[in-house]
Amino acid sequence: MASKTKGSSLACFYERSIAKVAARAVYYLLILADIEMEKEFNVDCRCYCGVHCVLKTSWTDENLGRRFLGCPNYRDGGGCNYFDWIDPPISNRKKSTFLSLLRRNESSEVRQHRIENKLEFVEGEMHMLRADVDRLEVERQSLEENLRTLEQKYKFVVYVLIAVVCYSVGRSIVS
Repeated sequence: MASKTKGSSLACFYERSIAKVAARAVYYLLILADIEMEKEFNVDCRCYCGVHCVLKTSWTDENLGRRFLGCPNYRDGGGCNYFDWIDPPISNRKKSTFLSLLRRNESSEVRQHRIENKLEFVEGEMHMLRADVDRLEVERQSLEENLRTLEQKYKFVVYVLIAVVCYSVGRSIVS
C-alpha cells in the first residue's frame, strides 16, 4: 500500500514539475516572440507625442500574450495613450490554457515561498535551541563544579567528625 502512495505522490510531483516547466516555456516563448517581433517590426511607429512606440505584451486575463504598440510614457502618468494591437484576439481555449498554466506555476511558486518561509522559521528556532543548549551546557558544568566543591566540603566535615568522635572515644577510654 505504501508503494501506491509513494508512486502517486511521485506522479503528482512530476505533473506539477511538467506544469511548471510548461508555464515557463509559454512565458519564454512569448518573450522570444516579442524579441522576434521587434526584429521584424522595423516600422517607424510614433505615438501622438512623437516618440517611438514600444512593443509590449499584455498579461491581463482577457488579452493574455497579445502584443501591442504603445506610448513609452504611458506608465509614467504621462503620455498620449497611443495604443494599437499587433496580434489578433486569442481563442478562449488558448486563453484558458495559458491562464491554467500560469496559475499552476504561481501556486507552485507560492507553495515554494511558503516552504522557504517555514524553513527559515525552523532554522531560526534551531539557532535559538542551539543557544539554549550551549547556555544549559555552561550551567551544567557550573553545577558539576559546585557539586565537586560540596563533595569536598562534605568529605572534610566527615573527616572532622570522625576525628572528633575518635578523640572523644579516646578521651573517654583514658579517663
